[in-house]
Amino acid sequence: MAYIASQGSGRDASTRPGTRAMAGRRSRQRPSGLEVYLDAGRPLAGRSSSMGLIERGAIRAIDILVSLFGLVALSPLMVGIALHVMAGSRGNPFFFQEREGLVGRPFRIVKFRTFHVCHCDSRGADPVRWDDPRITEVGRMLREKALDELPQLFNVLMGDMSLVGPRPHVPHMRAGAGLYRDICPTYDARLAVRPGLTGWAQIHGLTGPVHTERQAIARLDHDIAYVQNVSLALNLRILAMTPSRVWGRRAS
Repeated sequence: MAYIASQGSGRDASTRPGTRAMAGRRSRQRPSGLEVYLDAGRPLAGRSSSMGLIERGAIRAIDILVSLFGLVALSPLMVGIALHVMAGSRGNPFFFQEREGLVGRPFRIVKFRTFHVCHCDSRGADPVRWDDPRITEVGRMLREKALDELPQLFNVLMGDMSLVGPRPHVPHMRAGAGLYRDICPTYDARLAVRPGLTGWAQIHGLTGPVHTERQAIARLDHDIAYVQNVSLALNLRILAMTPSRVWGRRAS
């Protein structure tokens, strides 16, 4: 499942586990359960699912309806969370941060604040750790249940995000000691679709902090596989699997 990393690590693809050398020819692999189209061992640049206007419109319509319904139905819960955040540590209960959206366009993501105000990192320069002391007690509980992500329904409603897609990264996103783009020159392929609240990587357990190149590669493999196969049916499948695969796993 490491066909991506071989292009950014300086090592020959044939020397890495699970990778075949495919110089000069095209092929397909299924490293994440979805077919990925490769050219000379790397994902085809610019290749994405060939959805029609009707299918794209249906996905956007679902985004609008579900996010609007969610914001209304969950408003009592969100008000309660905001009050708990302020009670746990003084300051704005919301946290805003610049992320990369569709084709790399920047947008401001909104989340419930989980850090102490004095430690909030608006640039995302210092990756979060599981035992991070910057996280408040309330914030830790929110992160464990992914409740800090609920305000992103606003981003979905506004069109910055979709319900399903690769998770939005900060510019110059780091993976361990290096940058994602240094690890993988095909990193920008994940920007061909809107970022999402949940995605193909998330339902396969690839959530939480990324500290190693291997973890980064696994997520990028799944993100690019999603981009090349995105469809209304796949989105509905991911949405259906999210409660048990993501929230269920976090609660266990």
